Amino acid sequence: MNLRNFSIVLALALVLSAFVIPMTESDASVTENDVVIQIPELKYDSEKSSNTILTIDLPNSGSTSYTAYITNNSASMIAVVFWADDNKYIDVTGTNIDVAAGDIGKETLTFKAAADAPSGRSTVEVHFTITSLGTESNSFDSSIAFDVVVESGYYSDEAYNCFFGFLPNNFSEPLNGAWFPALVTLIAYMVVSWMLCVIIIPLLMRALKSRVTSFEKKKLTKSITKMVEIIIFVYSLNVCAQILGLGPNICHMLSAVSTFVYVCVAAAIVWRVFVLVISSILKEVDDAEVSGLDSSLLPLFKMIGKIIISVVSAAVILAAFGVDLAGILMSAGVITLGITLGAQNTLNQFFSGIVLLSTRPFKKGDFVNINGDVYIVRKVKLMFTEFENWDKDKIITIPNNVVSGATIVNMKREEREISRIFIYMSVAYEADQTKAKDLMLKAAGMHPHVIQDEEHAGPGIRLTNFLDSGIEYRLACYVDSFDNNGHYAGQIREIIFKLFKDEGIEIPYNKMEITLMEPCDGKKREDDNVE
Repeated sequence: MNLRNFSIVLALALVLSAFVIPMTESDASVTENDVVIQIPELKYDSEKSSNTILTIDLPNSGSTSYTAYITNNSASMIAVVFWADDNKYIDVTGTNIDVAAGDIGKETLTFKAAADAPSGRSTVEVHFTITSLGTESNSFDSSIAFDVVVESGYYSDEAYNCFFGFLPNNFSEPLNGAWFPALVTLIAYMVVSWMLCVIIIPLLMRALKSRVTSFEKKKLTKSITKMVEIIIFVYSLNVCAQILGLGPNICHMLSAVSTFVYVCVAAAIVWRVFVLVISSILKEVDDAEVSGLDSSLLPLFKMIGKIIISVVSAAVILAAFGVDLAGILMSAGVITLGITLGAQNTLNQFFSGIVLLSTRPFKKGDFVNINGDVYIVRKVKLMFTEFENWDKDKIITIPNNVVSGATIVNMKREEREISRIFIYMSVAYEADQTKAKDLMLKAAGMHPHVIQDEEHAGPGIRLTNFLDSGIEYRLACYVDSFDNNGHYAGQIREIIFKLFKDEGIEIPYNKMEITLMEPCDGKKREDDNVE
C-alpha cells in the first residue's frame, strides 16, 4: 500500500470514529440509580431516604422556597420536567431544566398556602419526570412527598362550638348548639369594650393633665371610645364566625374586611393622638420661649404625619389583600421618575415650601423686603406664600421657590412695635453745616413718637455723600410704631424743612439758567415763516 492510499484510509477511520464513539456513549439509557435528588435544607437525599415524608410549616398566604439539587451520574444529558399534584389550598411552583452528563442542576421549589386555607395537614406529591436525551430515550418518574402543615389565622376547626374559640361547650340541649357560645362571646367582648371605654380611656386622658384643654380631652375621649368599640366589635365577629363554623372562605373574607377596618380606625386614632401630642409639645415650647420652635411649625408636622400614616396604612391594607408590594414599589419608582422629570418646577415649589416652614425666615405679620420690594407676610403655604402690600389693599402671591431663592430682609424680626427710620437731607455747601445738623437733631427731638431712652440709641447724624450742589446728611432715630414709621418720617421732614427755612439754611435744588444769543424785541423776523 502506497503512502497515498494509507492516508486516505486513515482519514476515513478518523471520520468514522468521530461519529461512532459519541453514539456509543449516548446509547446508554438512564436509570433511577443514575439520578440523585437532594434538598439540603430539609436533609433529603433520594439515595438514603427515598420514602421520607418532608414536613413544611406555612401560615395563611405564606410561602417558602427550597432548592433541589439534581445530580446526573449517567453518560447522557437528561431533561427534568417538574409537576405537582393538584391541591385546593397548597400551590407548588417550579421550573423545567436540562442537566448535562456528570453535571448538577438546581431546581427551586416554592410552596404557597392559600389565604383561606384552614388549619391542618395536607400531603402534596411533587414529581420529577426525568427523560434521557440520548439515542435510546427513556424516562422515569421520581417523586417526593411533602406534609404541609398550615396554621390558619382566619379559621380553625378547633374553635367550633367553643366559648371564646377555645373553651368547649359542654352544656346540654338547647344550649349545646354553636349559637350559644357565639352569643356569649359577643356579649362578653361588648362588656370588655364598655370597661375599656368607661375606665381605661378616661385614666389615659387624665395623664395628659394640663397639656390640653378640657374641651379637647372630651372630644378626644369621645372619638377614641367610638373607635375602640368598633375594633372590639369587629374582632368579636371574627371569633364568632369561627365558633359558628362558617368555613374558611367566609372567615377569610370577613378577616380581610376586618383588617381594612382595623387599619382605618387605628390610623384615625394615631392621627388624633399625634396631632394632640404635637400641639401640646409646641404649646409648651411657646410658653418656654425656646428658640427655633413654636406653634407655627404645626402645619409642617401635620403634613409629615399625614403622609407617613397614609402610606403605612395603604401598605398594610394592600398586603392584607395579598397585593405584591414589591411590584407596586417598582412601578411607583418608574412613575415617580417620570413625574419628577415632568414637574420639576412644581416639586421645587413644594420643597421650597417645606424649607420656609421649617427654617421660618419670617412669620405672619412680619414686614419683609424681598429683592427691594416691601411686603407684609399674610400666610405661608406649601406651594406659595401670600403677602400684602404696604397699604394692605392688595394680596400678592409669590411661588415659594422664588421666595426661598430671593434675598430676604426681615424688617420686623425682633421688636414688633419699634422701628428705626432714616431721613436724608441735603444742605448747601455755603450753609452753616453745624447749625444744619443741630436743627435736624432738634426736629427729631420735637416729634412725640421718637424714642429717646437708655435701651435705644438716640437720634444721630451722619454725613453720607457729597452731591453736585450740596452735602447729604442722614438722620437716624427710633420710633414707637413700625406700621406708621413712614408717616412719622414724613412729619419729621416737614419739621426740618420749617426749621431750615426759619434759620436760613438753604436746601439746594437744581437751577436752570437760559441765555439768549440774540435780543428779543417781540417783532417777527423777515426769515420767520411760522404763522
